[in-house]
Amino acid sequence: MLDKYDLVPALRSSDSGEQTDDGENFNKIHIGAERYLSVTRFKNELRVHIRRHEKTASGRDYPTKMGVCLPVKRFARFLDVLSEVTDRIAAATLDSQILEYRRHIGGGIFVTMDPNFKVVNLRLYFRPEGTTKPIPTRCGVTIKLDNWRNLVQAVEKVSSCYHELRDASPCYMDDDHMNQMVMHDCNECTPFKEIL
Repeated sequence: MLDKYDLVPALRSSDSGEQTDDGENFNKIHIGAERYLSVTRFKNELRVHIRRHEKTASGRDYPTKMGVCLPVKRFARFLDVLSEVTDRIAAATLDSQILEYRRHIGGGIFVTMDPNFKVVNLRLYFRPEGTTKPIPTRCGVTIKLDNWRNLVQAVEKVSSCYHELRDASPCYMDDDHMNQMVMHDCNECTPFKEIL
């Protein structure tokens, strides 16, 4: 008997995975608690996904909508915050107090930590009409603090396997972003235009 996910093959990543610079096939790396890091290519652009996966009734593994997609420039910005979050987790382990943290990594996606929860959120935010503060959506993924090190190792592994990721720089480092108007018009840097 088919379940509803057998009818939607477009939601699945290919079984062969994306080829690394060495020609190896790469599909996904398990982070923990049904979370995976995977690398795909869409419209000839490399993308890193950090997503929750589930199993169908037939036992097939598939990625859910609960996750984030990081194009190359956004991935480079995510690399910038990895050490900050790792340091905060180490400090929280010593004094058992997580400090509030929120960093924009591009395109409306934020990395956040809340003192009330022992997780790191990678989540899409939006700004409701008539307000000035962006709020989180349901689109995103939470990584338990215990699994953060696994995510860091997975990020390091894919960075070393793909030259596009290894050589990437955040879009704010591009030459055209030296002009404030161009930076303001960039959807990666300023997704909530009216705030400025």
